[in-house]
Amino acid sequence: DFRSNGSNVRSINLGTSVLDLYGWYAWGVNSNNLTLIANQSTINIHSTVIADFTCGASQVYNNINYLSASWGSSALNSGNGTTFNNVSFADNCTISGSALQFNQVTCAKDGNFGLSSSSTIQTLLLTSGKRYTFQNAQTLNVTNLTANGSCNGYIELRSANPLVQAIINNTSNNSVSRAIIEAINIIPNPSNNATNCIDAGNNAGWTFTAPTFKTCYWVGGSGNWSDAANHWENSSGGTPGTAFVPTFMDDVGFDANSFSAAGQATTIDIQAYCNNMTWNVSAAQSPNFTGNTNFPLNIYGSLTLDADINNFNMASPVFFRSANLGQTITSAGKTFNNTVTLIGAGGWILQDNFTTSS
Repeated sequence: DFRSNGSNVRSINLGTSVLDLYGWYAWGVNSNNLTLIANQSTINIHSTVIADFTCGASQVYNNINYLSASWGSSALNSGNGTTFNNVSFADNCTISGSALQFNQVTCAKDGNFGLSSSSTIQTLLLTSGKRYTFQNAQTLNVTNLTANGSCNGYIELRSANPLVQAIINNTSNNSVSRAIIEAINIIPNPSNNATNCIDAGNNAGWTFTAPTFKTCYWVGGSGNWSDAANHWENSSGGTPGTAFVPTFMDDVGFDANSFSAAGQATTIDIQAYCNNMTWNVSAAQSPNFTGNTNFPLNIYGSLTLDADINNFNMASPVFFRSANLGQTITSAGKTFNNTVTLIGAGGWILQDNFTTSS
């Protein structure tokens, strides 16, 4: 760790040095009576658990690289009015502060932009398949925004509060495609700026071009939810690889053609989405459906399980997110092993007994 948090008169000149920091709380430098020269240096943070960079107000930094893609998280907490050149995050990240200035921010995983109004990012580069949250009721100035998802992983742009818009002042260019956008007001309104994107509600300023939705069938026996090339197909029993990982508007089906032997499993290994999910399997197949506490299952329609699912090891938290009334939940005697949350303005009808162990 590098620390300097006293109130004595101090001077730190990093010159053109490269600092490699391996501690959890890698950088902690306040601005009380401090003269800091760091506008040509590079700070690399290597912690694989918590990577924290905390600095004072009105400082100037050059490049900061969070390098370790781990199961931890990265945080940049800054006093007001500090300036950064290029900041890159290899892991989930949170940026907090007011009136901050960035030349470029690059996020490889999920990100939370807890930035109050008057902060500016010249170039913001976001990654396919990841989720990005922006501070509600605040305006973030972004000159160039790049947020391009793919068929196998939509990018998510959401306000921290779905009822209160976050505002992005996109002053020059944007490239936004295959994104799920919720409660984001983009100003001014560039034309054709949300190609193959999903309007999840409470948005303003976007011109949406909606993608085509489908029914995705599971094929190929055991595998991970994220493996579209080997397990998702547009028709029951078809050749895998012609469908993509389901989005929240796509129906999902598991049937007699999904599993070729008893005890095969579908495993949720990413944050999973679907509209309606229907299981119609046999006792001879006795498949398993397993999850992970780190990867929620988000269902925007109805859920129909099957008594012939052998092991419903749903460790994933499950969110029912419909905005429509009349959705149904059929548990077929299966127990949810994590929290089940009903969210949104929709309505759900239980078709049989419902049990959760959490």
